[in-house]
Amino acid sequence: MIKPPSFEVAGGTPWVSSRIPDCVVRNQRGEPRRFRTDLIARQRVLISFIYTRCDGICPKTVANLVAVEKLLRAAAEPFRMLSLSVDPARDTTEDLAEYAQGHGVSHLPHWEFLVASPADTVAIQKALRASEPDADAAAPDLKSHSGMIVFGNETTNRWSSIAAGTAPIHIQHAFQTVARSSGFSSLLKLRV
Repeated sequence: MIKPPSFEVAGGTPWVSSRIPDCVVRNQRGEPRRFRTDLIARQRVLISFIYTRCDGICPKTVANLVAVEKLLRAAAEPFRMLSLSVDPARDTTEDLAEYAQGHGVSHLPHWEFLVASPADTVAIQKALRASEPDADAAAPDLKSHSGMIVFGNETTNRWSSIAAGTAPIHIQHAFQTVARSSGFSSLLKLRV
């Protein structure tokens, strides 16, 4: 039997999720969640970075993700969507609830809009490689927040990212390809 390739990242850490901080975040309903253990572990996730006062890429990102969510739901596959505020100093859980409602997704249990402390926000962005490498460790940078959607499957340790403005059908396809539940070994067909 052929052994699937290793997915070890730099430094020998075998799981991408192991570098993601397990900090407390709050969702749009004010409920506390542990970012890694409650929202990432054993999940197929799409993660976006937004803030409610953004008049640039954020509304377009969320509108695009609304279409992606409909495509994924129609495919009847399990997934979770997380939208993390990069403006934790101003965004409250009430702001996030209003923002989700304004985009027509507040009723979806598998899509959570989240806020963390400023330091934890930066730590999450860095862990997911969704920020500049030299970003200040204490304060998110609203001018250069990521226009990327990070997605993956914690169970298989397969992760990738895609530009938030990519056509929804292409985001769906990329997510389903990378976050599929089976590993490479099931894709290999050996002739004996």
